[in-house]
Amino acid sequence: MDEDTKRTLSAVWRGWKLDPDVFARYCQACGISPSSNPGVASASDPFLYPETLFLRHMIAIVTTTSFPVSPLGLIHLRQTVETQCALSDLLSTRCDLCCGVSDMRATDKGFEIDMKCDVYNASGQIVWSAVTTLLSRNKATVEKQGKSNRPPETSQPFSGDIDSYTGKHVDVPDDTGLRYAAATGDYNPHHLYPRMARLLGYKQPMVHGMWTLAKVLAATQAG
Repeated sequence: MDEDTKRTLSAVWRGWKLDPDVFARYCQACGISPSSNPGVASASDPFLYPETLFLRHMIAIVTTTSFPVSPLGLIHLRQTVETQCALSDLLSTRCDLCCGVSDMRATDKGFEIDMKCDVYNASGQIVWSAVTTLLSRNKATVEKQGKSNRPPETSQPFSGDIDSYTGKHVDVPDDTGLRYAAATGDYNPHHLYPRMARLLGYKQPMVHGMWTLAKVLAATQAG
């Protein structure tokens, strides 16, 4: 993808500052108890929270005429996150949020788009970054972009000692999707309404994948 296209498919939010009430709703929705020790990174920190701030950027990008695929039915396929500081430091100052398309590719599953999300501190340093991979299974999109020459991805078998792990029961109330949406602004209807979920091939609304990841991490750290 050329540099002109990358610049077109990008968005910036300068001078972002944490809203404590919104942050508290996020932590409550995910069952997270953030560290109260400033300057010290903690496994219990909700380090996935900044990803929710980029929703408006992504909506702006996927709804432009330059975006190569239909935004309807895009699936959040994969997520990577890297943080360079304690979350308490990140959330206590003004930051710049930058998001843009970094890669596109045809695969055996459809057409994938990588969204690169970066948080810059006041000194211009990247202190948090992530790549959100979206998948389009739209038939017209796949036909337009062409078939993939890449070999199909295969899952690797679990190589650890499964007997050494213990299960943990996690309740998922019916209103989980609504509470997470209220905390993050992600009101994607297939997470909330049965009829919209069925239109996309799901039997029932699916709770947000980022809620699932945040909840699992919180439950793991809780022991």
